[in-house]
Amino acid sequence: RIREACGALEVLILNKTGTSWEQAVAVAACLPHLAELHLSHNGIRSLGPPDSPAAAATPSPLARLRALDLTGNPIGDWPALVAHLAVAAPALEQLILADTPVASLELPDRTAAEPSAEEGKCGSSEEHKGGEDAAAAAATTAAATAAAWLPHLQTLSLSGTQVASWASLDVLDGPAFPSLVDLRLAQTPLTASLAPSVARRTILARMGRLQHLNNSFVRPREREAAELAYLRECLREALARSGAGEEVVGASALTQEARQWLSTEHPRYDRLVETHGAPLAEAVREGSHTIGASLATVQFSCHAAAMAGETKEKRVPLSMTVAELKQLCERLFKVPPHQQRLFLQDSTVPEEMTDDTRTLAFYGIIGGDKARVIVEERDQEAEARERAAEAVLKQRLMEEQEQEARKMLELRAK
Repeated sequence: RIREACGALEVLILNKTGTSWEQAVAVAACLPHLAELHLSHNGIRSLGPPDSPAAAATPSPLARLRALDLTGNPIGDWPALVAHLAVAAPALEQLILADTPVASLELPDRTAAEPSAEEGKCGSSEEHKGGEDAAAAAATTAAATAAAWLPHLQTLSLSGTQVASWASLDVLDGPAFPSLVDLRLAQTPLTASLAPSVARRTILARMGRLQHLNNSFVRPREREAAELAYLRECLREALARSGAGEEVVGASALTQEARQWLSTEHPRYDRLVETHGAPLAEAVREGSHTIGASLATVQFSCHAAAMAGETKEKRVPLSMTVAELKQLCERLFKVPPHQQRLFLQDSTVPEEMTDDTRTLAFYGIIGGDKARVIVEERDQEAEARERAAEAVLKQRLMEEQEQEARKMLELRAK
């Protein structure tokens, strides 16, 4: 009946219905054109192993699936999820796992997820195999490791998950997901302690294919700035690990241990050096092992009514807090701290510096850098009107929700 009535259906939304994964796959089997499946907040804990009936059916009921939304389900086993979808939904282009307990993005064991090509065959004598089989097995393992798990996946949402390691992003940038160009990664332990600008800059530097991050387009100049800053920070830390003196700056000063650390913790480092080349050493020398490592040049642009268009430049320590920066702006532009709004202007949209206790380093300003801070004067009357409008809207929404709740109670009573 489903096939007769809805055979041409391409989008199926079963959010908050309690539908299990197995039930959803059974319905999908009746929808040969299904391309988009929404199963958020259904209590789904697992999709099952890759050899489960839901995945092993031939042809797969989800063979045409392009988008899958699993938001808010208690799915935490990323390797099992990927292994299952690689078999059940090989054409998947968009995967939404927002607000799930996914914490690690380690790849599945391909040998466990897929039967060996030799399995079930009658071999000749064990003596005949010998070293050739060992070499073939090693080659097969290497090829399997490098092969893509979800070759068509373009968009992945991990906002609100428990992802906490940069190594997880290195996995996403690897050959397992060669088409991934759009990532949503907000409100995670990985980025919680970083200013938004620093988090964005680091993610872009570690993931070279990204074209969109958190619904924002990545411009070439933004990527270049992010990668140069990342390179400089990587080399500075590696030099510190090597104990190199300030008279020696560059890769030649690194110990073997520091080189190994770079290779392990920053897999893109060598590729970025090949891309950006010589300027790296000079940039590091300007701010490394000197007083310049703790100072930055800040250009202040005042947009306040009394001094609109005024621009001044100061060298300030990275340890300076936003509260102290506001005091400096008061001396420069005669705007009281409580009336100031400070915005850090980087290569993307300006980021408001809202936390008075945070330092300039927290907001991603690096020693030797030249940063631009925009000083605006608060319009207290306008802000009061905005707060009043928000309060009215909130009250209206609460009243509408109460009305809906009463209607539901009345319907149940009937």
